This record gives sequence, C-alpha cells and structure tokens, in this order.
Amino acid sequence: MAPADFTSPVVTLAMAKANANIQYTDQDDLLSVYLNAAIQDAEEYTGLTIQQRNVVMDFMGFEKFLSLPAVPVTEITSVIYVNEAGQPVTLAAGDDFDVIRAGHVIFFKMAEFPKTQEGNPFPLTITAKVGYTDQTIPFFIRSAVLLKFGNKEMYREDAPVNGTDRSFNAALRPYKKW
Repeated sequence: MAPADFTSPVVTLAMAKANANIQYTDQDDLLSVYLNAAIQDAEEYTGLTIQQRNVVMDFMGFEKFLSLPAVPVTEITSVIYVNEAGQPVTLAAGDDFDVIRAGHVIFFKMAEFPKTQEGNPFPLTITAKVGYTDQTIPFFIRSAVLLKFGNKEMYREDAPVNGTDRSFNAALRPYKKW
C-alpha cells in the first residue's frame, strides 16, 4: 500500500499530546513515531485505510458492483481500462460509475461492459484517494488511536501482558472488516 499522507493527519500530534497530558516538546519526533504506529495498528486491526493516501488498484475486469480492497474511498482520481486494441480508455465519474456504500464499492452504470485487451491479467485500473479526513473520521476510531498512542508513550519498553489492547479493540470492532 502507498505511504500515508501525514501532512493532514486524522489525529494530530498536538491532540495526542493533549490527551496524554504531555507538555514537553523535546521528544516530538519520537512521539510522532508512536502516533503513526498507533494509526497503523488501527489500520491493521480494522482492515481499513485510516490515514489518507493515494492508491492504485488493479482489477481483472468489470463487475456491476466492484468491492474496493482499499477503503474508504474519498475520491476517485481515475478509472482506466485497456481496450481490445491495447489503448487506455478513461471512464467518467457520474456518467460511467459511482462510488457507493460509504466508499467501499464502485458501481458501473454501463448496460454492457466494454471489451478489454485479451491476455492482459489486469486491464482495469482505479486510482483513488482513500482514508478518512479530519472531518470524516469516526470518533471511536480517533479515540482508539489516542488510547493506543497513550499506551505506546506510557509503556515505551514493554507493556503489561494482560489487557492493554482490549479497549482499543473494542472501540474498533464495529469498523473491522471481517
């Protein structure tokens, strides 16, 4: 997966420090590592892309409803397929497709799918921005990231064996892709 875009984080370092009652600034680089790791832990647990990034997804062909592997999609940058002649063809958002189900599925509006290049294993490419914005991130995900950050900061070397992730997992469970 593409690297995350931390220029507009879903949880800022200032928010994480305020939540953990941290007022010093001399360890901000280290604390940023903990925050980014907490976001990545939440992504790995849920199967969602939490921090925004650009992704390229290749598909074997068209389906009326195509489930997207990187979700939630916030913006489709391009949908391109390779036609029978081997030429790239760009589809238009709104006319040819829509993103539905909270950014998890792309719906192709065509009555008949175009023919794609024979022998090409992935003739359909979707480029998109996925992940949450500061305005769209669910509060439970944000609170789980803050909880995980606090644990990483408090237990820098070794966390207690029992229970440090129970609240984290419980907050994220409704968002987990099963």
